[in-house]
Amino acid sequence: MLAFTAMRTLAMGMLGVAASLVGSWFLGFQKAVWIAVEALYVGIGILYMSGRIALLKHSLGPSVARLAGARGSALLGALFALNIPACAGPLLLGLLAAAAAEGASGRTLASGFAMLALFGFALSLPIVAAALFPRARAVFDWLARLAQRIPVWTGVLFVALGAWSIWFGFFVSIA
Repeated sequence: MLAFTAMRTLAMGMLGVAASLVGSWFLGFQKAVWIAVEALYVGIGILYMSGRIALLKHSLGPSVARLAGARGSALLGALFALNIPACAGPLLLGLLAAAAAEGASGRTLASGFAMLALFGFALSLPIVAAALFPRARAVFDWLARLAQRIPVWTGVLFVALGAWSIWFGFFVSIA
């Protein structure tokens, strides 16, 4: 948990540094990655709704057991830094715009790092809560069981959030 949180925090902070360095170009890059990942969410939602989610239930790459250690957790933290929940999109866009603007104005890279590192840390807090508090873990387990019992609604949720995020990526401007 600590390795995941630390790596996600560090990786998000480095995204802030990158945004500060390259300015507004980074926003376009982040939007493209975001739209691609959200398109995957829509695809997963369609598989849920059509009852064909089993197509994705095959092992690819390293097994979960191989990712169980600190190194695997750090890798997952770095990967999770590249994607965010749809509800955090407006906040991330604002933070990236602020980091890009500060970089363009000649301010230090540390402010871009600090803004996005704090954001990455905050995104990891539910995982920290689940690891540290049994009641929080029970709530997350309940939600996971609920999602398995109602796969069509899980699919609808994936499609709706993915479509909303894709729309947001294409049509929302910081100008």
